[in-house]
Amino acid sequence: MRKPIILATTLGILSFILLSCIDTTNYNSLDETLLAAQRGNTKAQFIIAMYYYDNKDYAEAIKWHLKVAEKGFPHSQCIVGQMYEMGLGASQDYAEAMKWYLKAAEQEIPRENAEEMNWYRKAAAFGVHKNNVHEMKSYLEGAEAGVYNAQCCIGSMYEQGKGVPQDYAEAMKWYLKAAQNGLSSAQDSIGSIYEQGIGVNQDYLRAAQWYFLAAEQGDTEAQVKLGVIYEMGNGVPQDYVRAHMLYNLASASGNQDAPIHMSIVSSFMTPQQIAEAQALATKWTVEFKKRSGKTE
Repeated sequence: MRKPIILATTLGILSFILLSCIDTTNYNSLDETLLAAQRGNTKAQFIIAMYYYDNKDYAEAIKWHLKVAEKGFPHSQCIVGQMYEMGLGASQDYAEAMKWYLKAAEQEIPRENAEEMNWYRKAAAFGVHKNNVHEMKSYLEGAEAGVYNAQCCIGSMYEQGKGVPQDYAEAMKWYLKAAQNGLSSAQDSIGSIYEQGIGVNQDYLRAAQWYFLAAEQGDTEAQVKLGVIYEMGNGVPQDYVRAHMLYNLASASGNQDAPIHMSIVSSFMTPQQIAEAQALATKWTVEFKKRSGKTE
């Protein structure tokens, strides 16, 4: 089962939502931002933390994220948790990771305001998250995702027994907190728990239902897992067309396992079935872009 990684990029974008309420000062250079950060400005400290993270200077990144995290901001708290869990910029420490995940998981986050887009673009101009500007809107619309990511990581810690006794029931409890609020990685994790029967009765239909929720959000791992369920006919009617469609979607988004699965299932399909699957994939992609507000 995959570990639900807390990407600092995602959390970084979301943190601007909270930081906007602190001040609205504009910084015109990285040096100016660093000076403001050294003077204690929280928003500037966060931008500097993300700058160091993106440039893989993890020792500096965790130092600055801790300054923001200690002021109670959940996205930096979650990033600090990730860095302790993975041993980035600090010695690997699962207990410390869990402490920061819990701090973030217990928080509430306000919704977006228009100021954040300007702050995100300012950070991008300094070299932070250059490839993610077009995803800003969707992340802002789900400001609580930082908290939900922390909940998902707590679930993973319990599932794997990292720093805590392994406890599948506790893992499921935390995964559900995030999954019920739409976090795809948590939905995927619950799907895997049901598919494998880890701490619960094996239930392919429930697995498929949770994978579907994540797959509909573009989660490529869930798309592949759901494709396998349809290909094998586990808990659902066997459906090569739908399996091919799902593998195709995952492959188009860069999943490395999907092309292999797609090649195998194609060998059992007629040209007409393959054409139908490709048409379904195209239709899904168009609808997904409309739902998420993405454009070419």
